[in-house]
Parts: sequence; structure tokens; C-alpha cells
Amino acid sequence: MFAQALSPAVKAHCDVVINFHTDLARRALESLQAISEVNMRLTKEAMAELGEASQRMLATAKPAEQLASARGDVGGDVGGNALRNYQQGLADALARANHSLAQSAETHLPNVSRTANALADDMVRKANEEGAKAAERQRQTLDRMGLHGANGQGRPALSH
Repeated sequence: MFAQALSPAVKAHCDVVINFHTDLARRALESLQAISEVNMRLTKEAMAELGEASQRMLATAKPAEQLASARGDVGGDVGGNALRNYQQGLADALARANHSLAQSAETHLPNVSRTANALADDMVRKANEEGAKAAERQRQTLDRMGLHGANGQGRPALSH
């Protein structure tokens, strides 16, 4: 019953806005998935680099060499490559997300604007129609009551 009360302008605007929001949500989820993949890749690469450093440390024969190897790895570049790859991957994923969301807005916003204008025009037209109907009903009521005099101002004409 409620759906019948909606005008075509309201339905069209709702459809366009829902399509826009659906597309934005889909693109945002794709972007989050890409960022999650970058995070997973960082974890895998960092763990691999840490494992390699641990292997090198354990492969040394003397405790002094193990200590020197550990100092070199800890103070060195363990995880450095993974972090650089992460930064680059994250920057790429965010740039793609920005482009994708901008493309969605560019695609949908003209239709959203068009249907919003059509909806506003429809509402103004209906308000004007209702205002004219109300004025006509008021005029008819005044006529029936005999209050709409000859002077046309809604007051009985004064006779002198």
C-alpha cells in the first residue's frame, strides 16, 4: 500500500541513490580486500625474513658468531624489504581505491543530481497544486457562508 503512494520521481531518485550507494559499498569492500592482501603479504614476507635470519644465526658454529649474527640482523635490515614492499603495496592499493571511488562518483552523481532536481520540481508542482486547491476550497467555503462579498476581499460589502 505504501509503495503506491510513492511518485515516479521518488521511485526514480531512490533507485539511483541505492545504485550509487551499492556501487560505492562494492568498491569500498574491494579496496579493503586489497589492503588486507597487502597486510597479509607483509606478514608473510616479514616472517620469511625473520626465519632466514634465525636460520643464519643458528647455522653459525660459535656462540660469539651467533651473538654477532643476531646483532647484525636485529640492527640490520630484517623486515626492511618486507616493510618497503608493504609501503609500496599500501600506496598502490590506496591509489586504486581513490581512483575507483572517484570513478563511481563520476558515473553516478550526474544521475543522482538529475533525479534530485526532478524530485524537487515534482514536490514544488504538487505543493503549488495543493495550495491552489486549498485556496479554492477556502473561497468556496466563504461563498457558502456568504462572507465573500462584492468587494472581493472576503468581507461583506458595506452599504451606506
